[in-house]
Amino acid sequence: MHVNFSQSLNLESSLPAVFVIDLTQPINLPLPPSTTAELDFAQNLLNPEYFLLCRKTARTLIAHYSGLPATTLEIIKSATGALEILPSGDLHISLSHRGSLTAIALSKNPIGVDLEIADNTINIPWSVLHPFERTRIERAETQSRMDIFYQIWTKKEACVKALGLGFSIPPESFCLLPEQASTMLKKKNIQLDYKMLELSPNKTIHVSLAQAIPLLRLI
Repeated sequence: MHVNFSQSLNLESSLPAVFVIDLTQPINLPLPPSTTAELDFAQNLLNPEYFLLCRKTARTLIAHYSGLPATTLEIIKSATGALEILPSGDLHISLSHRGSLTAIALSKNPIGVDLEIADNTINIPWSVLHPFERTRIERAETQSRMDIFYQIWTKKEACVKALGLGFSIPPESFCLLPEQASTMLKKKNIQLDYKMLELSPNKTIHVSLAQAIPLLRLI
């Protein structure tokens, strides 16, 4: 599976695609106005301008790939917390935010994306990892442990988003290492992609994308 990871709004990207955007920088696309629902929800947020800009950008991208006008589109949360596009079509969306950075992922399959900004000053939260994952990190060289943790953690978040479950599944209960991947992931045919991007000498981000690919059935 080839995934387009773009640090700009490159509308030539084929799907699946992940767009990583710094919301403090100008977006050189005509954006639709915010919907009433978006404006109402943003009133209770710490950074409403980031939320509104992200949703308008997301609807612009959906419009490009679906052919529908951005002003007619809505992004809503389902009962399980998964994002859905209205009117429903053949596109799926996932979003992830860290500060002014946002990742917007689009695919024709159920999808999940997670973005994390590297912070090597924190302690690894061992309790959220499967025992096999903890062992993998512990056996790694000290300088590479945080990168391995972020790779594992972003994949976990992306995976539960693609399944539409959120962390109703405890993160420590399943393993994402290829050699010990949990049976649940194999049955759901989850495909994972990961990328580490250096935005500047002092700013590195980790991005993972998960897709739930329908299994082919022989009739």
